[in-house]
Amino acid sequence: EVLFAANYFMTFMKLYKAARKLPKWLGEPLEKMYDKIFTGKHTPRKFLNALYDFRQNFVDGLKRFLINHFPKFYLSLRKMRVNRRKKKEAK
Repeated sequence: EVLFAANYFMTFMKLYKAARKLPKWLGEPLEKMYDKIFTGKHTPRKFLNALYDFRQNFVDGLKRFLINHFPKFYLSLRKMRVNRRKKKEAK
């Protein structure tokens, strides 16, 4: 359960934030649904953790491959990501 919370905390925070922006009649039921999913005893935590680990390993492997075989391409992608974050923070 701790791994599930650690892996999906930010995802649920983004979902809650999006639900808060919706009208009250739609946002409140969504928040309750997210609560039930996050704290529910029938949530498939082991499967979701395995899925998260698979995704993370895939992303890390892709990064290593790009760094080792296409370093200029990797650096340009990273630079684009950093610039996008800076623009978002400036708003």
